[in-house]
Amino acid sequence: MMVVKWMLDDVNNVKLEGVTEEQVEAGRRARRQLLDLCELDAKRLRLVEIKLLSWLRDRSDCSLELNPDFPWCGDARAFVQATAGLDGLVVLHDERLVVSAELPADKRDDVLKAIRERYIPRVMT
Repeated sequence: MMVVKWMLDDVNNVKLEGVTEEQVEAGRRARRQLLDLCELDAKRLRLVEIKLLSWLRDRSDCSLELNPDFPWCGDARAFVQATAGLDGLVVLHDERLVVSAELPADKRDDVLKAIRERYIPRVMT
């Protein structure tokens, strides 16, 4: 689930516990590759990361509707497809994202727990 770790690192802008400098640099390289794969700029990717992490943290028991009227939804679809469903964590069904039932429950629960513990959105003032 390296994609989720990289997303957390990027959004929180902190080095994650137990992650080496080499892993951080690998995450930065992977993020640059994702930007190219998704054809998104850094700002649009950051918005997608925030939307997906917020959903996974607060409402992962529900699906996330990807409304084509909102540009970030198309970006989220492209991001999920480019990352193979965030390494198998989510799947795309029609115009909705759902947490994958095929991922072993213990692995899924560990990832969701890490998101709940580590994703602390900044309050904008």
